[in-house]
Amino acid sequence: ALAGEQDRWLRRRFAMYCAVLCAISAVTSAVLAFGVFGGSSTGRLGPMALICSLLAVMIYAAPLLFITRRRRPPSRRTILRLSDAVTLAFAAAVIVPSGALSDMATSALRASGQGGAIGPMGPWFLGFFSSHLLACLIIPWRPREAAISYLPISLVIGLISLTATTDPLDVRIIGVVALLLVGVPGMAICALRHSRFSRRFHLSTLADYYEETTQELTSARRLHEALLPAPIRTPRLSASYAYEPMRAIGGDSLYFHRHEAGSTTALTCVLVDVTGHGVPAALTVHRLHGELERIFGERPETDPGDALAKLNTYVHVTLAKHSVYATAFCVRCEVNAEGRATLR
Repeated sequence: ALAGEQDRWLRRRFAMYCAVLCAISAVTSAVLAFGVFGGSSTGRLGPMALICSLLAVMIYAAPLLFITRRRRPPSRRTILRLSDAVTLAFAAAVIVPSGALSDMATSALRASGQGGAIGPMGPWFLGFFSSHLLACLIIPWRPREAAISYLPISLVIGLISLTATTDPLDVRIIGVVALLLVGVPGMAICALRHSRFSRRFHLSTLADYYEETTQELTSARRLHEALLPAPIRTPRLSASYAYEPMRAIGGDSLYFHRHEAGSTTALTCVLVDVTGHGVPAALTVHRLHGELERIFGERPETDPGDALAKLNTYVHVTLAKHSVYATAFCVRCEVNAEGRATLR
């Protein structure tokens, strides 16, 4: 149940992630288009960044349509592969415009006569950090899945920065280490969210189970108490009792059987106490109640001793092998026409 709920959550959040990336790419494309066609100095990467941003909109829209239009929901593995691919595409779409912005800033510094240049490591780090952090904030990855989504890309970018950039060696080493640690905040977010989701799901499941069990016990108690006889009020006989189980239902029961024999009215009372408590004892009481109905239904004038003997045989044959036993007390009160009572 937990895995199924996590998969549904992942599908919903991945669709949201693709929609957010489509909006971000559309805004980025508009800004870059203004820079390229508005006469601003974007460097040689400006048109390329604009093309990448426009392509990114289509790339992000494709998995979004795949998720929302497909009749059968894709598996978790498919969603994870798509999320890794989309995160990589978003990182590329962020890093390339960041390079264009660094070129623009370098051109502005040179035009003002201040000189200097802004290297690519800073924009690469910020671009990759922001893309992975945004993905971790939206997509409910597990910590291991969050690590898989960024470590291979960090290694590739780190090798490129070590071999293809002109920054000092110490700066490049620091940049590589920073790239390898760029996903730690996102992994921490994923770990915290995953633990909170699991704890919340388990608490919700336990609450539902407790409510369902309570309702079942309430229904079982009504059925169990329906076995208890109604109080008897006659001119010759009266019988009443109070029933209060230790739990919702228990293994105590009372059975009344009244019959007429000529001018004599007889009332047989059987009190049963089954070993144990709760549902198992209540189920045993139901079986014993059915056996008492059979005994007195076949022979209403059965003596108390005979009734207990038959009940004992039933318990020995059917219940004793399961280590279930019962204690029973049976008494009969007979009242004749003159009102004289006899206990047997």
